[in-house]
Amino acid sequence: MKSVLYAALLLAAAALPACDDSTGGGTGPRDSVDDAGPDARPPAPDAAIVEQTVEFTSPTEGAVIPAGFVNVEGTVSGPVRAVTVNDREAAVNQGRFTLRLQLDSGTHELVARAGDAEDRITITVDAAPPRIDITSPARATYTADGQTDLEFTITDDAGLAQVLFDGDLFVEPGLGPDFLLSGLPLAIGWNILRLQATDTAGNQANEHVSVLHGELQDPAVAVPAAIRLQIGPAGIDSLEAVVLELLARQDLTAFLPDPVFEGGPFRASVTDITYRDPPILEFTPTAGSLRVRARLEEAVLTLGLTVLDNEVYEVGAGAAAIEVTGNIIPRVVDGQLSVRMEDLELTFTDLQVQAGGVPRFEENPEEGRALIEEIAGQVITLVAERLLPDLVAGLLGRLDDPINLELLGARLQLGLVPDVIVVSELGLSARVSVSVALENPAPGAPALDGYIGTRVRWDGVPETDAVGIAIDDDLINLLFYQVWRAGVLFPRLDRQSDLGMQAGLVSSLLGSLVRRTNPDLDPETPIAIGTALPLPPVVRVQKQADAVGLVLGIGDMVVDVDTDDAAALDLLDGAASLALTASVGVTANEAGALALDLDVVDTVAAFDVTTPALRGPDENSVEVPLNDLLGRLGVILPGLLREVPIPVLDFVTFTDLRVDTVGPDGSFIGVFGNLAPPPPAP
Repeated sequence: MKSVLYAALLLAAAALPACDDSTGGGTGPRDSVDDAGPDARPPAPDAAIVEQTVEFTSPTEGAVIPAGFVNVEGTVSGPVRAVTVNDREAAVNQGRFTLRLQLDSGTHELVARAGDAEDRITITVDAAPPRIDITSPARATYTADGQTDLEFTITDDAGLAQVLFDGDLFVEPGLGPDFLLSGLPLAIGWNILRLQATDTAGNQANEHVSVLHGELQDPAVAVPAAIRLQIGPAGIDSLEAVVLELLARQDLTAFLPDPVFEGGPFRASVTDITYRDPPILEFTPTAGSLRVRARLEEAVLTLGLTVLDNEVYEVGAGAAAIEVTGNIIPRVVDGQLSVRMEDLELTFTDLQVQAGGVPRFEENPEEGRALIEEIAGQVITLVAERLLPDLVAGLLGRLDDPINLELLGARLQLGLVPDVIVVSELGLSARVSVSVALENPAPGAPALDGYIGTRVRWDGVPETDAVGIAIDDDLINLLFYQVWRAGVLFPRLDRQSDLGMQAGLVSSLLGSLVRRTNPDLDPETPIAIGTALPLPPVVRVQKQADAVGLVLGIGDMVVDVDTDDAAALDLLDGAASLALTASVGVTANEAGALALDLDVVDTVAAFDVTTPALRGPDENSVEVPLNDLLGRLGVILPGLLREVPIPVLDFVTFTDLRVDTVGPDGSFIGVFGNLAPPPPAP
């Protein structure tokens, strides 16, 4: 075999044309043969010829592609300098080629060529997602039933591969095109029923409908026991410091009539009351009353005494200590707070009187002493009977004071009606019903004549040794309902709105939708987005792992996108639903009052195009950006709660605040903390 190969090589060399040796330096073939010795090696043979091949690896024959852009991949072998696919050059690297092609919907033949080698496949481009039509229930449906049937139709030219309800419930695609899911359970509040269909090409379509469920409550009726207050023994102790601070700021003579005493020929007025600061004050909660002990040390009472309408004489009394004890009894009378002092006892220690200079008393000093002691006792009694109950009533004053608010243009009045106030060894507790009246409702009757509420059979209050306030989520729902009735819940997004930049973002992303329906529209035309809520939002309080959660739902909000100019050309109609999850905190609002603070931690938005001409391949291109925008709009609702003060105590500062769920079903937001005196007035 070796000799045959060697002979073939010699014949090949002899067949080469002779070289012109006039150029010098080289020798022709003949010279090399003549000079070759017996051990000379033959020249190296040419490289073996390798067959060229080209082959598609992706997509494969008969594949259905979900979009107009196709990523083509394949392998190539042999001495290949270039690969083309449908006459377009592909990138080649280490035996692989890639190319991105844009293809219209339909059937296409792909031809890959590398030299004389080629490969052919036929694929189908299907850019149209399935079409989902929900026939029942209608959008923004309210039902008192705890379940609903979902009827829908799904059609697709390529065939369905998968149908999902609520993201995880598999629905057999072969049951279509008409589907029925019976007896779907409904939670209280908004229920977003979501469908997703995927065809054999991988195209996806999403559609949803929202159903409102729950018991309707009359908005004209106050939410019973919507606010519950508990001041425990430690809270009572901190209340003492608050009252002492308030007492130090009081002019005690302001609580007294003038004259403070009239009897016989005498008339007396108090000109000054002094004592060593600070006084001593103790509150002890007992069954039915708040036992109080107040002590003023080194007290001096200065009087102006008139005798027989003649000259005014300065007299006075001083004591090492004046001690007052009694029972402060808060009650609810005809829906109003009433606080009075009972069983008052007064004790003077080392009482001294000064009546010098009054001619009548020079002759009868005992008469002067007795008179001044009587006046001093009456003065201290009046101060105690008026000041101490007034201070306690002032602290609790917000429990029956109306609150006027304006939220997004809705004028509201919160009416507070105390139901009961109880004092026991566990402290002071109160339950207060709250009404929310709307002063400027939108014209016409509301689409829903009540708000979603869950009446709780609970006579309790927050359990705490300090201070606790519980707020029923029914009150929040009533508040949102009344703002919804005013028709001001969501703004119109245009160039002048706070979210105008967001509207501009959506405008730029409308893309093919705008061009498809309005090819002559200037791409710089400004866009405005209008919204309307057919039914009110609903909130539910829920316990989270490490926080108090609040879930806020909005169902099938009508979205209208048009040009923000004189033409107001309608570009797009849609329906949007939102589910916001927020953690609940508490803070002081701009007015300095205690208010709820919500931090949105999760937003689920569902948006469907409802303009018939825009359903189809371009639908998803607008749903994604609008979902993002609507999620940002959702933070408007939690922001409203920051403007609503929690009506609890006046003249105090809350410290060490925390929140938790309260009540047998956890539907109350509990705010807990301690009390401190208010900061000094500037």
